[in-house]
This record gives sequence, structure tokens and C-alpha cells, in this order.
Amino acid sequence: MVRIEDITPLSDVASLRRVADYLYSQDVPFSISLVPFYLDPASNTAASLSDQPELVQAIRYMIRKGGVVVMHGNTHQYRGETTSDYEFWDMMHNEPLFSDSREYVRERLETGLEEMAKNNLFPITWETPHYGASQVDYAVINHYFTSAYERRQTLDLHGSDQMLPWLIYHHAAGGKIIPENLGYIPLSRQEAGPLLAAARNNMAL
Repeated sequence: MVRIEDITPLSDVASLRRVADYLYSQDVPFSISLVPFYLDPASNTAASLSDQPELVQAIRYMIRKGGVVVMHGNTHQYRGETTSDYEFWDMMHNEPLFSDSREYVRERLETGLEEMAKNNLFPITWETPHYGASQVDYAVINHYFTSAYERRQTLDLHGSDQMLPWLIYHHAAGGKIIPENLGYIPLSRQEAGPLLAAARNNMAL
């Protein structure tokens, strides 16, 4: 499974179209990890899907080329910049957010879902930003999504997320888990080798 990660309202439209064209030419279906709102408090920058109609058109183009939308948080940030920060986990103190509550999570999910729906984009599953959330959060997420495409923390402890080799139909924290178990290709080291090695290891099962 291929996931195009961390797409935000400020993502490059031409690049997204090129990615979709290439994967379509190779008959490869893919998922689009989409964050509906971009925020950067340091530069006082904010943008939504509704602010970027060309980006929305590019996402729809990707869907026509075989992509499906995964909701990757609402802003994918708590204190810092979107996609560089967590959203449901306080990494500074390595614990659930001080403001963590069922209502807090519900409000963020509904705000993000409404923004996507306003632009006729409908996610089929969920991905927790940086795989960090509390057990309280998962209970709320499971109310909106019957599945998640991620590694899910088993305790309120960062690093307790599990890299599983197969689909989990009923996770201990609830819901169906589509596993992420190949890692990713970082921008600083764009080499496919480590990812392909992980794929070969999974074939041993």
C-alpha cells in the first residue's frame, strides 16, 4: 500500500498531479493523507482547503487517478507548525495534552470533517498525526471512523505504538487497524532501499 503523506492546503499542486499521473500509469492505487487546515504560529500563517481551490481540484484529480482520502488530523499541530508537530499528544512533556478530553477531540474531528465535506472530499479512514494520542482520544476517533491506517499506541506512553504485519480486525483500543509497517522515505534521504527491505521482511510472514 502506498500513502502520499502530509498533504496540506499549502502543498504543491503540480507535484501532486505528477505523483497521481505516475502511480496511475503503473496501475498502483494509493491513499492521500490529507490535513484540512494549515497553521504555523511562528509565521502567523493559516490556510484551509477552502482557501486553496486549485489544491482541492488537485486532490479530486488524484482521486480520479485511483487515490482515496485519509483524514490525517485537523491541523496536525498543537503548538508548532502543521505536519511538524503532533495534534493529540504533548511531546514536550511526553504525555496526553493538558486539554485532552472527549469534547476536545470531537470538536477537532468535526471541524476537519466539515471542511473536507464543504469541498466534496470524503475520507474513508483515519491516521493519527505522528501516531500519538491517548486512549481517551482513540475512543472518540473510533466513533467517527471504523478503521485507522496507522500504528496505534497501546498505552498513554509515546513509543508504545505497534508495527504490526497484518490487518487487525479488533484492536485493543478499538476499531480496525490497517497497519503501517514499511516506514517512509524521508526528504533528506530519498532512497527506496530501506522501505523495500522492510517489505521483503514482511513477506516472510
